[in-house]
Amino acid sequence: MVYPEGTWVVDTMTGDLGEVLRQTGGLLSLQRPGRRGLWSADPGSVRPASEHEVRAEAWAGPEAEEPTRDPYGP
Repeated sequence: MVYPEGTWVVDTMTGDLGEVLRQTGGLLSLQRPGRRGLWSADPGSVRPASEHEVRAEAWAGPEAEEPTRDPYGP
């Protein structure tokens, strides 16, 4: 399947949401929301992201990936 640039997809191998930057050499170049990292994926291992998935990731923001800190100790 061909995914146009700017399409949001989910990598079914990792569960990560990514925006399609380009397709070269049979692989998709994907970027996480907030420009937080790049990776390549096989087009056969991604699926279109739902609107809910894209909105949920945008709402969570980059701080969602930071480890939580115990407010009662180090």
